[in-house]
Amino acid sequence: MAFPLVAFSDRSISDTFAALICHGVLDRFPRVRLATIENGAMWVPDLLRNLKICHGKMPWEFKRHPVEAFVENVWVSPYFEDDMDLIKDCIGADRMLFGSDYPHAEGLAEPASYIDDIAGFSDVEVRKVMRDNAYELLSASAP
Repeated sequence: MAFPLVAFSDRSISDTFAALICHGVLDRFPRVRLATIENGAMWVPDLLRNLKICHGKMPWEFKRHPVEAFVENVWVSPYFEDDMDLIKDCIGADRMLFGSDYPHAEGLAEPASYIDDIAGFSDVEVRKVMRDNAYELLSASAP
């Protein structure tokens, strides 16, 4: 059935992060680090747009700007076919993670070819996406 795949494909992950942010989890636990893996990233721009709109209408519902909370606490692993420049514009290269789960659909037979999908990124940004961001996410010494 095509309709559910189109209409609800990103709802679960987007709704999960909306709930975490709107219900204050990231404010109660400001050092928590969350990663979204095997969900792609094309849901992120719409979620951030909706959070920004909500904050504009009801800022008293948030201890800090919800987009800021997302960007500070969440790392995202885009699918190779996602719009990498758009995702970088939304969350920055610092919060993007390389991921490959070949032979699953979101993986690449040659995982290092993911670099081709971020060809417009600087060398520093490529290193962050391909290695440094995962290290930071998992590091016990990070703030």
